[in-house]
Amino acid sequence: MSVRLSSLVLALGLALGVVTASAAPNRAPSFAAAKRYTTGTGRDSSPLSIAVGDLNGDRKPDLVTANGGDVVSVVMNKGGGSFRMKRDYIVGGGASSVATADLNGDSRLDLAVADTDAGAVSVLINSGDGTFGTRADYAVARAPASIAVQDLDGDGKLDFVTANTPGDNLDAATVSVLLNNGDGTFRARRDYPTGPYNRSVAVADLNGDANPDLVTANHGGHGSVSVLVNRGDGTFAPRRDYTVGDSQYGMPVNAAAVGDINADGKPDVVTADDGNTVSVLLNNGDASFRRSREYALFKGGPNWLAAGPNAVALGDLNADGALDVVTANVNDHVSLLLNTGAGAVRATLDYPACGFGHAVLMADLNGDRRLDLAAAGYHLCVLISKPRLCDVQEVSGLKVSAAKSLLARAGCRVGKVRRGYSALVRRGRVASQKPAFAVVLAGGGKVDLVVSLGRRR
Repeated sequence: MSVRLSSLVLALGLALGVVTASAAPNRAPSFAAAKRYTTGTGRDSSPLSIAVGDLNGDRKPDLVTANGGDVVSVVMNKGGGSFRMKRDYIVGGGASSVATADLNGDSRLDLAVADTDAGAVSVLINSGDGTFGTRADYAVARAPASIAVQDLDGDGKLDFVTANTPGDNLDAATVSVLLNNGDGTFRARRDYPTGPYNRSVAVADLNGDANPDLVTANHGGHGSVSVLVNRGDGTFAPRRDYTVGDSQYGMPVNAAAVGDINADGKPDVVTADDGNTVSVLLNNGDASFRRSREYALFKGGPNWLAAGPNAVALGDLNADGALDVVTANVNDHVSLLLNTGAGAVRATLDYPACGFGHAVLMADLNGDRRLDLAAAGYHLCVLISKPRLCDVQEVSGLKVSAAKSLLARAGCRVGKVRRGYSALVRRGRVASQKPAFAVVLAGGGKVDLVVSLGRRR
């Protein structure tokens, strides 16, 4: 397999939300201090979406961000997990999601960008060296917010699908499917209804018939995922909706990823939900799903802030053969939930997201066969996996015993503990810490705590 085709396989794996690499088995990973990279221009500089792939054939995975305005940024890998200054390309208005894929069959990764404001997808063809020519735009239904790429009709050519939600009519949400002519041009769209306010779309063979099916994450109504089964020719049967969260009221869903969470050979669905949870929907094997099971993320800080997961990705971060879950959250954290087997996960550690978390992916960015993280916040944030570090956790608001346990899981130790009055934090809980969350120390590094005596009387 050529270098560029290998990169394509990596990019397609990431489009499904699933990646694997080698690491230290059965341990929570640790990451070096986050590196921030500027993307976009002016007000349109905060990345909303990230994609990965070897764009220039040098065997190093590069990153691409969609920045919310009319710009996507290409950030080339220098090696060792560091990246060059961005290069920007103009697309349609409201670039909200980006994917990398070989769209014209030349073994080079091209770009497909969902343009929310323009109601279109911009396709940029790779010149061969990681630069991109003039875009071509293809109309989709109004307000595309997410894009995924896969061969939907079995002709060996990569097609794309977008999740669309008109802002003035949430119930008019659709997916648009555009089939590839084989030369990087696309046929007119075909639209299919989904649940209301669908924020993302994922693609996977859910029923074992070798045809990719669709899953959308629906924020509107009571919260649900919609499953659209492929008829085998790139057309899709009417959706079937599955409630996420409480069976009566549901829970608004922000994003969905697909992967085999319980190792039974059937792709499951994992969602990032409003508030503070992720949900796992296990596949019965026929593209139908069991009732969702919810897992809480850590609530941290003196005010016990909910995480607010906006995005979710799957990958085996600790090389135990099971897919773990990572979310990007509005509380500026990336949360890791390790797989405990049989489709269950547990909240484990948090890492910095470089601001309000919009997107997250896992990939081996420095060639050491360990999965690294890239998160989209106010900046593009890259966290390189490095064993035996202390990633300082947010422990304010926790009991001392819980703080010690959390810090130990992160390779840290509790240092000095002193007591002090606090009007904000309950007696017996951690009022402050030093160093703060997101600081990286050598393994076994110490974190000093101030424990609240409650309000001074």
